Amino acid sequence: MIALKTNNLVKKFKVELDEKKYASAKTEILNEVRSKVTVPGFRPGKAPDHLLEQQHGAAIKQDVLTKLVQEENEAIIKQNNFKLALAPRIIESNFNDSKAGKYHYELELELLPTFDIPEFSKVKLKRWVVTPNEDDINEVINNMRMSHAEFTEAKADTKAKTT
Repeated sequence: MIALKTNNLVKKFKVELDEKKYASAKTEILNEVRSKVTVPGFRPGKAPDHLLEQQHGAAIKQDVLTKLVQEENEAIIKQNNFKLALAPRIIESNFNDSKAGKYHYELELELLPTFDIPEFSKVKLKRWVVTPNEDDINEVINNMRMSHAEFTEAKADTKAKTT
């Protein structure tokens, strides 16, 4: 892992995946795949690695790389005590290069800002008290009545009532 240019909230790393870890993870994934798939001519769980790679090579490679990247990212975050604002982002990688011997990727982490919270126990605040008068209360009550009133159409011969 090599730390690249950074600022306070964005950290970038160039990560190279270890070949031994890759081989170990690949063996683990192959064993999982072997137990789930059936290959004609072989008993369940007994298919050879080269046949599994031939039939499911791309998926196996993807699973291995996903597992290793996740482990590496978690190690970097834990080692540096980062608190992430967003999920880790892979900016650049050579994962699609079929001839790559060593896999590497560039990782970008966006962090939560850190700041000190000042002491607020000695701050005095003014509390505003509003006392409504009778007219204000009646106006609000009338507004509520009008907003909940049910209006119906009057008959043609009905005269208006005045209060």
